Amino acid sequence: MKDKILIADIIPDAKLPKEISQFFSYSVPEEFEGMIRKGSVVKIPLRKKNIAGVVFGLRKEIATETKYKLKDIIGLIDDQINLPPQLIEISEYVSEYYHSPISLVVKTILPDIVKNKSRKDASLNVNSAIKKVSKDKFEKVMSELKTKNLLIHDLISDRHSLYLNVINKLHKKDGQALLIFPEYFDIYNFSSFYINALGRENISILTSDLTENLFYQEWKKVLDGKAKLVIGTRQAVFAPFKRLDLIIADNEHSSSYKQWDMNPRYNAINLCEKLSSLWNAQLILSSPSPSVETFSRSRTGEFAAINIAENSSGKKYEIIDMKTEREKKNFSIFSEKLKDELLGAIYNRKQALIFLPKLGLNTVTKCKDCEYMAHCEDCSTLLSTFKDNLYCTHCKKRSDLMKKCPKCGGQNIASFGYAIEAVEKEIESLFSNKNISISRLDSTTAENKSQQKKIYENFTKGKIDILIGTQMAIKNWNLENLSLVAILFPEIFFNQPDFRSRERSFQFLVGLKNEINAKRQVIIQTFNKENEIFAQSDNTTIFYESELQFRKGVSRIGYPPFSSLIKLIYKNEDVNKCKREAEELFETIFKKINSAENLRNDFEIIRPYPAQSFKEHGKFRYYIVIKCALNDAAKRDIILSEVKKDWIIDVDPDSLL
Repeated sequence: MKDKILIADIIPDAKLPKEISQFFSYSVPEEFEGMIRKGSVVKIPLRKKNIAGVVFGLRKEIATETKYKLKDIIGLIDDQINLPPQLIEISEYVSEYYHSPISLVVKTILPDIVKNKSRKDASLNVNSAIKKVSKDKFEKVMSELKTKNLLIHDLISDRHSLYLNVINKLHKKDGQALLIFPEYFDIYNFSSFYINALGRENISILTSDLTENLFYQEWKKVLDGKAKLVIGTRQAVFAPFKRLDLIIADNEHSSSYKQWDMNPRYNAINLCEKLSSLWNAQLILSSPSPSVETFSRSRTGEFAAINIAENSSGKKYEIIDMKTEREKKNFSIFSEKLKDELLGAIYNRKQALIFLPKLGLNTVTKCKDCEYMAHCEDCSTLLSTFKDNLYCTHCKKRSDLMKKCPKCGGQNIASFGYAIEAVEKEIESLFSNKNISISRLDSTTAENKSQQKKIYENFTKGKIDILIGTQMAIKNWNLENLSLVAILFPEIFFNQPDFRSRERSFQFLVGLKNEINAKRQVIIQTFNKENEIFAQSDNTTIFYESELQFRKGVSRIGYPPFSSLIKLIYKNEDVNKCKREAEELFETIFKKINSAENLRNDFEIIRPYPAQSFKEHGKFRYYIVIKCALNDAAKRDIILSEVKKDWIIDVDPDSLL
């Protein structure tokens, strides 16, 4: 009988282009034959380096019949690490569905394996006061959860108490639960509640904000089965569970669940559903304003849906029309009402939060002679005035103030609009000579996570009286002492030319309404009080019915949930080449779709168009969007086979801008 050798097919922990083979075969030395299995993490030689790799398959071949001389596996990285079959399977799914090299998926799921124990634990808010869920509400959820996966709609202040009760009720003896949040802030603010109830030793926290040592330490707790509850952001879906029986996704509508800026461009909510299927685990999606796609699926019966809204009678934010303020000769950033409420909050030793969508002092600088608007030379974003400079909010570059128009040479230059620096100055003037603390939370004052966490900590501990911020300041603050939330000029982002613009605006306003309670009010200042989104935020049914009708009627195939989308992205320093490449690919795909009947009915392609931030890091960007009437990977890949390697493929993009 001919001798056979054991061969391992391995995906290396490396960035490999999709067009080259992702699997590398190595012979398994005899001393490792009983130790190496599918899912083992091994050390392999690759391109003059020794790197880690994951075994995806094992087979035996007759030694004399192997086509090439194979290199040996060097050894096991750690004989205690063996990735579960479900993690291998979800890696393959991510690679196929999101059209991403599986080597990059392996690089995503595999942490840096370190031996040193972390000296520090995760930094958390220890004062997380949570409202207790009622027995009736809990029993209602449990009865619905018996039949199928569940969408909880309109869950607000008591949701963490409900989650904990469900976890305790459904946890099997050796089972694990996954609770994912869209942002690290949610973990910072609410993890202590679960730790106090279940014990730190039974909880693993997985987020990119952890140190390398601490992340591996927490990851290993999951692999060893010591962690009964895994709390994390989107990457926690790749945790090495031993037995997963419950998944809860908080605020499932959040765009932060989608990884958009690097491969693999996955959506964690989609992967929660895949995990639920692989592990036969129960799945709860929770949101006060579900995504349109999830809401639609609850209507068709894919999810059981339950509305457990708190009593929202009287929950009205106050809308102030700034046009009326101008008619009254009030040219301040603040309405008279908001000034009075701010002064009252501070007088009563309460805290206030002021949100503005835009950084800087003014939002637009332009020449009044030729209407030229100052924009960033690298990315084309309109520049704000900020700290005596022109500032690009996209690529963070500063330049001198515009004294002469670069287009016509005129000197009739003016700046318009209110941004965060102007708001800060006016508040300082309003409270001059008063002993109060005013802080900002935006990309200039909190450029890294540690700075953000410091501001979070100071605000939650009451060390900041008034917090002024952009999008990163709108959080679930869960603070008893926060009595006023003010939103200034939200129309800046209400009118984005994107198919999700109305949905995001609706979710933003619903989130604001949920901030209102007996001790807290919300005031919105706007120059566009007539915007229909204000009225629709008071009636969930009207909004979703209107939005579904709109998306179904847009072109032949429509927008999600009536289709899935693929965004193709091309970048180049030469604007003409960028446009030419986009038009050539469009023509190629357009012909391919329309020449085949099996493709023509199921696909639609939108002509190439420049990105909203047309130039980024010195490169121009063009997009092509493909609309798919069905999720058929084989048909989709026929089309995507035409896409060259220097294009980026984004499946299920969160935005088309």
